[in-house]
Amino acid sequence: MKTRNVRSLVQNYDFVINALPGFIGFQTLEAIIEAKKNVVDIAFFAEDPFLLNELAKKQNVVALVDCGVSPGMSNILAGYVNNLLVFIKKLVSPHLSLSESKRNVLSLC
Repeated sequence: MKTRNVRSLVQNYDFVINALPGFIGFQTLEAIIEAKKNVVDIAFFAEDPFLLNELAKKQNVVALVDCGVSPGMSNILAGYVNNLLVFIKKLVSPHLSLSESKRNVLSLC
């Protein structure tokens, strides 16, 4: 996907969610930031997202990156279930943990 196409596509929106495959995720995120759009990125890519930090500051936008499925959605769902099932004493996954001493608090690992 060409970056000029991305900038054109997002121009009429205030907020963008980038959920494209990782192999085009970074370039897409960069184009969204260049278009001065706030963005939540759930695409996983190998590039360092902090390489776009200065661009985001320059464009005065918020870019929340790596808000993907795991960690990400798994953390949200675990917290939701924890609130429903008040008897959970401990829940551990590779990316999060909930313990009895910290009810309703997700610890991202």
